[in-house]
Amino acid sequence: MKKTNPTTASNAIRPQYILDQTGNKTAVILDIVTFENILEALEDNYLAKIGTQILATEDSYTDLDELAAKR
Repeated sequence: MKKTNPTTASNAIRPQYILDQTGNKTAVILDIVTFENILEALEDNYLAKIGTQILATEDSYTDLDELAAKR
């Protein structure tokens, strides 16, 4: 299933809020495509951050092609 971009004008994020008795927002409802797109963006961001940290702390690394050639 192809996901759509949640930030386009025709498919903007449209949250629905659940309010308590005093009108304070307590929860949010998103359509599933928007929710999955947000999760994917968060995961991508997290993995990029971890990758950057690993590359910054490692003195050397083995390229995947080099590792495969050794097998």
